[in-house]
Amino acid sequence: MGRTEPERNSIAAELQSWPPDLTDQKLYLEFCITLDAVPQQLAHLVAAVPAMVSEWSSRSSHRNSDCPVDSRHLGAQLKARLLNELQSDLRIDGALYNCDNITFLDTIQNSLKGKVRLFYIDPPYNTGNTHYSYKDNFERSEWLSMMENVVSRVVPLLTTDGSICLSIDDSEMPYLRMLLDRIVGEKYFVACVAYERSGSAGLGQGSVILNTKEYILIYSLDKRKLNDVGYERPINREVMKRYRKVLVDEGQRRLIKEIETQTDFPARLFEHDGFQIRSISLKDFEQRRSEIDSQYIDSFDKIFRTQNVQKESSFQSSIIAGLSKETLYSLEYVPQRGKYKDSQKTLYYFNRELCAWLKDSSSVRDGTIIKRNKLTDFWSHAEIPKADLANEGGVLFSRSKKPEHLLYRLLALTTESGDLVIDLFAGSGTTAAVAHKMSRRWLAVERGDYFLDCPVSRLKNVVGGDPTGVSKLSGWRGGGAFAYYHPMGSSEPG
Repeated sequence: MGRTEPERNSIAAELQSWPPDLTDQKLYLEFCITLDAVPQQLAHLVAAVPAMVSEWSSRSSHRNSDCPVDSRHLGAQLKARLLNELQSDLRIDGALYNCDNITFLDTIQNSLKGKVRLFYIDPPYNTGNTHYSYKDNFERSEWLSMMENVVSRVVPLLTTDGSICLSIDDSEMPYLRMLLDRIVGEKYFVACVAYERSGSAGLGQGSVILNTKEYILIYSLDKRKLNDVGYERPINREVMKRYRKVLVDEGQRRLIKEIETQTDFPARLFEHDGFQIRSISLKDFEQRRSEIDSQYIDSFDKIFRTQNVQKESSFQSSIIAGLSKETLYSLEYVPQRGKYKDSQKTLYYFNRELCAWLKDSSSVRDGTIIKRNKLTDFWSHAEIPKADLANEGGVLFSRSKKPEHLLYRLLALTTESGDLVIDLFAGSGTTAAVAHKMSRRWLAVERGDYFLDCPVSRLKNVVGGDPTGVSKLSGWRGGGAFAYYHPMGSSEPG
């Protein structure tokens, strides 16, 4: 959904100038809103502009009220009238800049110092290939000098809990990590994520070992403020093979031991008599999938697996040492720390192992069990959907477009609603599109001559209710407004 009015007002209040104005850099300011945001007395004039009519006809999937209105098509007189009528009601969610990123960073050093929650940087990888309007065949020292110029300007702009996420391939990753350790600080390093950008089929590489990954270097000035986002996917056979046991009946329990703890409450260990445990059969899985799914749904709250306790947990190890096999036990205790600190918790043990419950890491939605998994530093092809990547955002950007689900994960990990996100190599505008859909403020810089056709066009689609990418996941239905700055002389007459 679009951002609420209080959130929009907070943008103008927090920043001295929003969005940062680069018209003194010989850039021309335009803005884009939806038709329903145009004052009624001007709506019919806007709707009659030939360039607008032509553009809307190519966006037939949009509702009339969601049609994006681009001031570049309106002509000077109508644009001035519209701005005058809107006045303080025009709230801008983000802005695109068609300029060099060093120029941009130098311009915002004072106005945005300490205000950026996330910088996403996806530079040319120095592969020697033609990369649109970016040079991509630097000498390594020259390329690292370019990156140092960027990163050294980024750090002062970060909030005290700000983060940097930087995409790179394996050729330059080791050198870039050393540079970031030096400029940002090694103690702020979070992870070097290996992201599987594609499967091996059809790559056509001549190497014996195919390259299917890229890296994302993540740094955060306060790791405690990162969000535990995990990732979700429907339960599959591999998970079911681990979670097959069902506690049909836990029987009668009897207290067999009280154990002193460092809290005011002793731990109480119970042995269960007359309990009943069964296993769900996965035989003929594909043929019986519907039946098996029904069994998992019906028994969801009682399905578990057993696991060894960590050797570091002397308390748990001492409990298990005194247990018998093929017997069910439960332990009531009050944790001293962690998620359940100062609250009574019950653990179960079977066959001298700790019971882990499916319900603790899953949920049932629309008749499907969805398993939540902790993030690792390998993000697989299955975790980041990209089957429709070519069509995401409604723009073409061959071989260089990042999946919206990838940016969604990075933004969910490092930011909250209303935070400011900046992308210094915007490309097709993926970061800006996802930030807009997730109610983040955003700025994106792209100097390429495809600026109007790719990122600007993509953000128009977003404002108009773009259904692709993470729109369903984020509940996006259109709305908001954005500005864009481009070289004078490229605007169109109304």
